[in-house]
Amino acid sequence: MSMLILFGAEWNSSKEPDGTDGSVVISSTYKRGGDYSWRNYNSEGFWFSIPDKDELYIQYAFYVSNYYSANYKHFRALGNAGLDIIVCTDFDSERKLNVWLGNRATKIITSSTIFQVGAWYVVELHIKVADSGGVVELRVDGVPEGIYSGDTKPGTAATIDKVQWNLEAGVGMQCYIDDVIVNDPSGLVNNSWPNGLKVKLLKPTADGPTNDWDVTPSGAHYAAIDEVPPSGTDYIKTSTADEKEHFDMENLPAEALTVKAIQVQAFCLKGAFIDPDRLKLGVRIDNTDYLSDPIDLPVSSLIRKHTLNQNPAGGNWTVDVVNNAKLALQAVN
Repeated sequence: MSMLILFGAEWNSSKEPDGTDGSVVISSTYKRGGDYSWRNYNSEGFWFSIPDKDELYIQYAFYVSNYYSANYKHFRALGNAGLDIIVCTDFDSERKLNVWLGNRATKIITSSTIFQVGAWYVVELHIKVADSGGVVELRVDGVPEGIYSGDTKPGTAATIDKVQWNLEAGVGMQCYIDDVIVNDPSGLVNNSWPNGLKVKLLKPTADGPTNDWDVTPSGAHYAAIDEVPPSGTDYIKTSTADEKEHFDMENLPAEALTVKAIQVQAFCLKGAFIDPDRLKLGVRIDNTDYLSDPIDLPVSSLIRKHTLNQNPAGGNWTVDVVNNAKLALQAVN
């Protein structure tokens, strides 16, 4: 595996992460990449489940919009049997990041950077869980700011199975999270520091060469699936296995110089417990479809994802390849 998570709140929907805490507020006022970010206030926040991993590289962009004297935690790497690595911002003193093992049991790193109100910072963590030989490294805006080596198992868990961003209740602080990337070091690419990547949603702009599904209401198929947030009143559907849909997509923004990965996403559901009840997600490059394995569909509208760390036609992604690729969908039994 390589890139496990890429998230920028770009769908303006609480269904994009695996779960949420508290009332959800997504902002278009403060954003670093794309059009939106996720507001954390009091106990609000979001989380992702991941396959058990003993080593990760984690990135998130962080913005505080109001000063409030409080020491609050806003990121946690959790394990199912007691692992707890916390990043905490200390606004009582110098507004620095503190990294703790356990629930503020042992402070292991304090940043050099003083976090100012009204500015974006890119926080990156390298976490390796072990009784001995464990590592926690902190970078801010690409600059190394601290490293801890030794026992990184405050509990009995040897792996991380959840990453979570949320504030503590009652602190009065508002912060915004954007451009979340989590890499698994075992992959061939995207196996180290994300290095400040941005996340951008590219929406459909035109129907492609194949549009077999039915559209509600009538008209162009792409216009039924390009809303942000997703709409439940216009959509495409099919009751026939192997039917496909293709769509032209938006180009990357002009600032994009490289592409590290793409993730094909669809809000989808099965209308009944009959076939077809699965979906293949992918891209069409030079008239060839590259599709995922069949993905089970939920009974209510939820997001399904397929990550492509490299160009399936060969080599790494380039801006030109992405700009000329098409979205491809196929219903399967």
